[in-house]
Amino acid sequence: MLNYIIATYNGNKVEYTLEYQLQILYTIVMSNELKYLSQITVVCPPTKSKDKPFEYYYQKEKWNKLFKPTKVKLEYMDYVGDNNNASYDQWIQAYQKYPDFKYYIFMEDDYYIHSSLTNFDEILVDYYNEKVKDNMNIGYVCSFASKLHGFSHHAAISTGIINKNTLELLGDDVLQDFYKLAKNTHCQIAFSKLFTDIGIDIFSMHDDFYAWFWCSGKRKLINYSTENANKFMFVPFQYLLSYYFLRTNDTTNTTSHSFRFMAKTKSLYSSSKYR
Repeated sequence: MLNYIIATYNGNKVEYTLEYQLQILYTIVMSNELKYLSQITVVCPPTKSKDKPFEYYYQKEKWNKLFKPTKVKLEYMDYVGDNNNASYDQWIQAYQKYPDFKYYIFMEDDYYIHSSLTNFDEILVDYYNEKVKDNMNIGYVCSFASKLHGFSHHAAISTGIINKNTLELLGDDVLQDFYKLAKNTHCQIAFSKLFTDIGIDIFSMHDDFYAWFWCSGKRKLINYSTENANKFMFVPFQYLLSYYFLRTNDTTNTTSHSFRFMAKTKSLYSSSKYR
């Protein structure tokens, strides 16, 4: 019923970002409180020639063995292409390979479900259906959608949930349409335009759930949620290291909260290039 799709890359991340995510998911699966999750799909693009692959990044044999006795199927699928569009075409390729699920969660290897949410699938599906119920049950619901940096309304933190009916409206040529759009704008905007150009709404979770974002350029976490938000759902990998962060008085920041890495942690990430 629900396919949890993880876009990945094993050449420029901290080596164990995917490992941590699968640990969290496996622990949640073993709690036996999930209602809808039936498959986890890990998209595996080839490592670019300029990057060195992490040897223990995917650990397919280990995780296949652990998930095999469970009710949730784990699938590793090969990505086809140059992998120049971040997570977005990985998500589309996974949907096209597995088109028969009722719901899809679009996730990244360095964003996690908060580990306390042992029934996250039910929470997300119920939330999604409530968001789109007055919109003919059509729409994309993401962590944070807004007008930012001169762009029109788009999925600014793109991790989110969508149903099959919405994806089918994008048409059989959705991947080719995405690549055409991405030639003329940022891939994040191209992904959103797949929806907005044909009148499909993009809804935001940031009024209800914390919308944390890791800003790699400023090396700090930013929370884009409103003051009404009081629940966790999607959290970036760096949030798990939050005890290393200090509150900053950044007067240029228009968001509700921000945290910056302490200097002593710089060596952990000096060679990493996050999305």
